[in-house]
Amino acid sequence: MKFALKFEIFIKRLWLKLTGKKRSYLRAGKCLRCGKCCRSISILLNGEKISDLKEFETLKAQEPEYEIFQPCGTSEDGIIIFRCLKQRGNLCSIHNDRPEICRDYPDLYLMYSGAELIEGCGYVLAAPYDFEEIYKKKLKQSKKNR
Repeated sequence: MKFALKFEIFIKRLWLKLTGKKRSYLRAGKCLRCGKCCRSISILLNGEKISDLKEFETLKAQEPEYEIFQPCGTSEDGIIIFRCLKQRGNLCSIHNDRPEICRDYPDLYLMYSGAELIEGCGYVLAAPYDFEEIYKKKLKQSKKNR
């Protein structure tokens, strides 16, 4: 199951690279080491956020690296929120060996599927182009074509 999701992400990234297409937003900023992302984790299974503990048990059976995550609540829309058992204070006790889900945070694919950055996170999602700049260029082109 996880392989299919990884393959889908790989194909999307490869297509963007080969076609020269730009993402609709870019990740910028840096980790502030606040640990908030380790206490409020959404996990995907087959491209969907987990909302059933049975789904999580299935995922752990297939991918033992997910054993380090523990359910700690649910969101308003019924999505299970997890926390990492390897967090010590605000730091990761297995930082050099952390799973891919942690290495990739904030993963742009998750953002495309509706996840949001945790409030106060040092990362931001920014448009790759300045809207004002694009608008002015299009306006100039439009006036020239009249």
